Amino acid sequence: VVVVSRTGGLLGESITVEVPAGKARQLLLTGLQPGSWSIRNAAGNPVFNAEVMTGKNTLFAVVDGGRYTVQPTATPGAPTYTPAPDFMPRPSASLASRIFVDGQLLLDAQVRTVGEQRLLPVLPVGQALGLACTASLDSLRVASAARTAVFRAGADEFTVNDQSFHLPTPAVQEDGIWYLADSLLAALAERTLARDQDDGCVEFSAQRLACPANLLWVEANQTNEPDALHALLADLPGRTEYWAAKGDDVRLDVALLEPAPIQGVGIQWHQGNKRQAKFALETSPDGTTWTRVFEGTSSGKDSGLETYRFPPQQARFVRFLGFGNTANEWNSLVHLQVLTEK
Repeated sequence: VVVVSRTGGLLGESITVEVPAGKARQLLLTGLQPGSWSIRNAAGNPVFNAEVMTGKNTLFAVVDGGRYTVQPTATPGAPTYTPAPDFMPRPSASLASRIFVDGQLLLDAQVRTVGEQRLLPVLPVGQALGLACTASLDSLRVASAARTAVFRAGADEFTVNDQSFHLPTPAVQEDGIWYLADSLLAALAERTLARDQDDGCVEFSAQRLACPANLLWVEANQTNEPDALHALLADLPGRTEYWAAKGDDVRLDVALLEPAPIQGVGIQWHQGNKRQAKFALETSPDGTTWTRVFEGTSSGKDSGLETYRFPPQQARFVRFLGFGNTANEWNSLVHLQVLTEK
């Protein structure tokens, strides 16, 4: 129940509020003058006191249904309402497993949870994300300005501009409806993705990821979550999140839209000023034949971007090979850049 001033000014007099009967309700009064306030029930008995803070001008409580008088004065002896420090009301059942794009609820789409994966109906979600989606009985096409991805139901691979990549979760086609993993749709649309672990909701941000203009796709042989890998390549100032995979056989491949003269790779390491990462870099014109262009360690002294240059290579693919670090077996990257000649 939300109470708002009709005049747009701050309320400074007593008002009466009707709270619908039934289960307990959240009561929010906005636009109140700062100071001490109190709430009494229909019998005139004090329920609690509240202090309205300057600049916030709000009063909040959870109350049972009924008629209440809210007045700009404290009632001696009445308790002060204080919500629990971890108070967070759960969404109603109707909002569980729902999808939000640019802050708006998609009315005709819902999350389908299979194991730990969240699958989304492609056509309504893709349209809301600005993707062009075309579905038939045996294939699904999802296109943006420069990339066209093609999926087949149950297949472990898909193509982007006719180049094959591995899928962390196969596409599903059921009763004429196509589903893709939420992380895959986020990567195709170059959006950040937020997940509510308790209620199964997903939300795509309104702001696009600042991915390189010449990026076709990126995949890894471990923790191959497309949204996290695309965020790794995006230009996100102040980013502290990182992608990580464990072992001495970690591989991460970056594919470009077109071949380019590649002359280095920039990497920002997680805890880069505390340990040395052990790694190698390779390039390829076709994704089949690879040339090793660098092998060594990070400095262990820099928490920012470190650059590893090599003679220019005309290539379409860049491969990162991780061999752990001097403290443990993890390969942890905050940001990765492919450096091309201008």
